Amino acid sequence: MKHFIVTVYTAGGRYRGSGIARSSFELEQAAAEQFGAEARRIVVRPAHA
Repeated sequence: MKHFIVTVYTAGGRYRGSGIARSSFELEQAAAEQFGAEARRIVVRPAHA
């Protein structure tokens, strides 16, 4: 499991958070499910970078 920083850009602003997952794809999918069509862009990067 790895730590990631997740940033979700929407028309209303930017939301940042962190998460632990096996891959960045898992967190990207979770953010897409949570924000739905509201999400304009989802950026997932390693927390240690």
